Amino acid sequence: MRVSLVLSLAVFCFLGWSTIDSAAPTYDEPVHLASGCAALRTGRLINAMDHPPLAEMWAALPLLPMRPTLFLQHPDWLQGRVYNYADLFLYKNRLDAQRMLDTARFWCLLSFGLLLAVGILTWARRLAGAPAAAAAGLLLAFCPPLFTNAALVTTDTCGAAFFFLTFQLLSRERRGTWTWIAAGTCAGAALASKFSMFVLPAFAA
Repeated sequence: MRVSLVLSLAVFCFLGWSTIDSAAPTYDEPVHLASGCAALRTGRLINAMDHPPLAEMWAALPLLPMRPTLFLQHPDWLQGRVYNYADLFLYKNRLDAQRMLDTARFWCLLSFGLLLAVGILTWARRLAGAPAAAAAGLLLAFCPPLFTNAALVTTDTCGAAFFFLTFQLLSRERRGTWTWIAAGTCAGAALASKFSMFVLPAFAA
């Protein structure tokens, strides 16, 4: 049983890495990466009108030791032209664009992707035992919408993971203090990742 689940997660990560290795940057990935890195380094939220900052900042965490150039004196930064600044940040940096993007993508896959995957498998096991968990693992490993989105620098997988975990925790028959705290933390993280998560408190209630 454990071997099958580990293999499922390994296949999920392998296929996600294949996406990283072959997919060109999406339209919004440079924005999320530049916004997250700028927020971590300066505290300024340049993309706050479109997204809360948590997912973007988390995705940019592995770039901090790399110290990419932020172009803080450039007109695109000073005037808040988000998409222009994002293209400048990714493609005109002293660091290689592919290296920065692939590093952030792999980090998102290993964090948000595996967090969602483990949540799915543990809930399946709780609902119907080991056979259900094994079946869920097989379906998860070969589900393109999951492993491809998890391997991108976006806010989607982060929001989905914490949304899912909120209800996985609330679905337990016994909900002690720590379960409520964990569920509240996951709900807060979801709300801090995507504005569309505003529906979550109503669903939870």
